[in-house]
Amino acid sequence: MNKTTTINTFFVSSETGFFAQFINKTLLKKKVKAFTTHLFLSALLLSSFFYFAVSYWFPINSLQLSGINQVLMIILLVDLILGPSLTFLVFNPDKKSLKFDLLAIVIMQLAMFGYGAYTVYQAHPVYITFTVDRFILVPARDANPVEAVYDEYHTSRFAKPLFAYVESPKETEKRNKVLFESVLGGLDLDAHAEYYLPYQDNKDKIIKKGLPIDEIFINEEQKQSLATFLQVNNLDIKDIVFIPVQGKAKFMTYAIDKTSAMPLGVFDIDPWQNVKTGDLQPVTKIDNNNE
Repeated sequence: MNKTTTINTFFVSSETGFFAQFINKTLLKKKVKAFTTHLFLSALLLSSFFYFAVSYWFPINSLQLSGINQVLMIILLVDLILGPSLTFLVFNPDKKSLKFDLLAIVIMQLAMFGYGAYTVYQAHPVYITFTVDRFILVPARDANPVEAVYDEYHTSRFAKPLFAYVESPKETEKRNKVLFESVLGGLDLDAHAEYYLPYQDNKDKIIKKGLPIDEIFINEEQKQSLATFLQVNNLDIKDIVFIPVQGKAKFMTYAIDKTSAMPLGVFDIDPWQNVKTGDLQPVTKIDNNNE
């Protein structure tokens, strides 16, 4: 058999050739079945994790604030597309190395999923801390629950976020320590659990920091977004205040209930900038089971 014949046999007529397997109807059906099974299991794993993360770790639009959307997209790409596709390509019941190939794919997929899940865990907020004039998301990688003085803040890093109130320590030495640590690239005051104070005991101080409405909703689109939010939630503008919330990726604005000092919704508006254009994504209803 000459060289040309060998090449043609590999790509066309050989039962074990790469392209020949796609014209073998029996084998193709088995490949599709293996692909759909792998796809279903991957989708089940990912949907369960995404639901848990979004509903438990990232309430109140904190997923967008944390800026890990790209990480989730990578997890989705690798685990939902690449893994099942590789299974489709290598699957052949007559292949001696099939078990090894499938095991390698599963290990790679689980490793990527584990890395992505750990990244999401590190980025999810353990505390949403009110500091000076804003709320700040404190991710698991920065949170130190063991340092908290009050029992209510002795939480697990795996738990859903708690709202906290923090003030700069009155002692000059401690205050300077926090300041220098922050200047040198360390943790800011919002991440120091030892200075957290009971949230509900300080809610009046929080409410007083509300920003004027005309500094946030400055164009017709934003004003309409506010009107829709109030109508859907059956709220009176007199019952809420608006306070900035800061994540690793961006600023947004909380609508805070004056009675409980808890968020009733969030607007995709950076109150520190005089934004006149941009897409708004107000959350009209959220779960407040974070008190």
